Amino acid sequence: MFLELTPRTPAGAHLCALAGELAGEFAANAAAHDRDASYPHEGVAALREAGYFAAPIPAEFGGLGVDSVFDLIVASSILARGDASVAIGLDPVREPDELGVSQDLGPAIQVELV
Repeated sequence: MFLELTPRTPAGAHLCALAGELAGEFAANAAAHDRDASYPHEGVAALREAGYFAAPIPAEFGGLGVDSVFDLIVASSILARGDASVAIGLDPVREPDELGVSQDLGPAIQVELV
């Protein structure tokens, strides 16, 4: 059974829409990076330029204001549809405890992970 995860907050919905746009761009180069065992530098640069790395930073400090860990995970899963290596590379960037974002991983994500 496939369960489509959806963001829970408006900021998360914005981030997921951004992730969808970026995933479309990443998909064009994903197979070549896999074949050549190359690093997707242009994907990381696109994330930076789009402000994706600032997702969990409060808006008043210049970020996107995503305070839901669940929404960050949903956005990462959307990015992975374009290029999984780019999405996997985000994991070390975002440590929720270090960033102080809420730990709202509810039943929906638990079902998806089991």
